[in-house]
Amino acid sequence: MDCVFCKIASKHIKSAIVGETERLIAISDINPQAPTHILIIPKKHYSTLTAGRRSSTSTCTSWPAGP
Repeated sequence: MDCVFCKIASKHIKSAIVGETERLIAISDINPQAPTHILIIPKKHYSTLTAGRRSSTSTCTSWPAGP
């Protein structure tokens, strides 16, 4: 597990968790470029963005709708 995002998703690296689902975790960025800067990370490792898209579109759409 060399991927820093996998370590964050598995909570081996402490981070400010904003929200979490079965497949995704949302954290506050440690170097924000805007007043609200949140990273949404899949819990499953994907070597590339296209690998993640081919594997499961539902991962990207599994975040619950807001109020």
